[in-house]
Amino acid sequence: MMRLTHDLLLLIHVLLIVVWLGGDLVVFWLSMSLLNRERPIAVRLDRAHIAEEIDRWVVIALLLTIPIGFSLAHMSGYRLFETPWLSLKLAFFGIILLVGIGILTGAAGTTQTLERIAERQGDVEALEARLRRRILVMAPPAVTIHVCIVIIIFIALTKYRW
Repeated sequence: MMRLTHDLLLLIHVLLIVVWLGGDLVVFWLSMSLLNRERPIAVRLDRAHIAEEIDRWVVIALLLTIPIGFSLAHMSGYRLFETPWLSLKLAFFGIILLVGIGILTGAAGTTQTLERIAERQGDVEALEARLRRRILVMAPPAVTIHVCIVIIIFIALTKYRW
């Protein structure tokens, strides 16, 4: 029974990571597409709303990954800070959390800026510039998160070689 529970948790853990990385890549692509001024503002606004919804699921997957990962480590007999590969995964996970908080706070207001552009509230060129700046500033941290996730996956797949 314990093995079945472990295998089920491992499957859920892997699926959450797939949702996390895949969803985050979709949000990144959607965010970058908001910069294309040739698209109608309604399309850009819809993409911003879709990105927000997907990002909500990305955050849920990220947060669920933590307790499931700890449970798997405990069930497998690993001690969190005494196992080098596990400690390294936790360090990268910490980086992801810190960068993710920065992205969430920095990206706040993107949809509202697009709504103001759609309603022609204020200087549209200034609003477009603010939108562009906000998205481009968030791109390197988003890529950092993707790289960290890939490194964590690599560590998990090579843990027996440590």
